[in-house]
Amino acid sequence: MVGAYFVSLPVLYELYIFDNLKYFQDDTPGVFAIVELCFAFASLVIYNVTYFVRDRKDYTPLADKVETIVLEDKQTSRVLVGFYGSFFLGSLVFAILRMGGMGILFDLKLSAVSQGTCADFDWQSGCPTARFHQYSDTPITDISQCVFNAWGGENKILKKGDLTVDWSLKENYDASKRSNLVSVANDALDLRSIGKKCDVGTYNKINNIDRCIVGEQDLPKIHYCWYWGCDKVCNDRYKLNQTWLTLSWFNAFFYLAVMVYLIIALCQ
Repeated sequence: MVGAYFVSLPVLYELYIFDNLKYFQDDTPGVFAIVELCFAFASLVIYNVTYFVRDRKDYTPLADKVETIVLEDKQTSRVLVGFYGSFFLGSLVFAILRMGGMGILFDLKLSAVSQGTCADFDWQSGCPTARFHQYSDTPITDISQCVFNAWGGENKILKKGDLTVDWSLKENYDASKRSNLVSVANDALDLRSIGKKCDVGTYNKINNIDRCIVGEQDLPKIHYCWYWGCDKVCNDRYKLNQTWLTLSWFNAFFYLAVMVYLIIALCQ
C-alpha cells in the first residue's frame, strides 16, 4: 500500500500544477492520496512495532509469563482495533469522496449533487468534456476530438473553426489563464440582454444588438476537471484517479478485515 501510494508524492507526480495561492485551485485528489499514504505508512509502522513488542524476550516464570502475555495481547489488540477502525473509516470516506468528485455517485443516481464534479455540464460551473458528452452526438475516442468550443449555447458544441480550445492541454483549465478563453466563450454564447440587464456578464451594445459580454470573472474555475481526470482521453490524470479510487476501496476493506480479525481474537 505504501509503495502504491508513493506515486502521489510531488517528487514522482506533479501536484498543484495551477496557482493555488491567488485562485484557490486545490488539488483535492492529490491531497487525499497524501493523507492515505500517511494511513498506509502508519499501518506499516504500527504492525512492525506490535510485532517486535510481542516478540520481545521475557524471563519471568512460565505461569506468570503466559498470563502477562495474554493480558498484554488483549490490551494491544484493543488499541489496534481503534487504529484500524479509524483507518477504515478514513479510507471509506475518501473512497466515497473520490466517487463523488469523479461524478460516479451522480451517474449512479446515488447523489443529487453534480456541481463541481466530473458530471457537471453547466457552462457556468462544469467541465468542458462533460458538456461534450452531454450535448455531442459522438463520444470522445481520440485526442483530436478534444479540440472544441464548449460554450456553444444551451445544447450545442462547436467542433470546428478558429474559436476552439484544445482541452487536452492542462493550461486551459488554469483559472489564472481564463482571459485566453473570454473571446472564445463570448463568440459561442452570444448572450442577449433583457431590458439592458444581464444575469451573467456585462451589458454592451454591439452592432445595434443588446448583448451580455462575459468577462474573465464570469467563467468558471475548472481546475478540478483536470485534477480529477474527468475524461479518459483528454485528461492525463484519468488513469491515476482510477488507481487512487481502487486503492481507497482496497484499503478500506483491508482495514475492515484486520479490525474484524482483531475483534474475533479478543472474543476468544
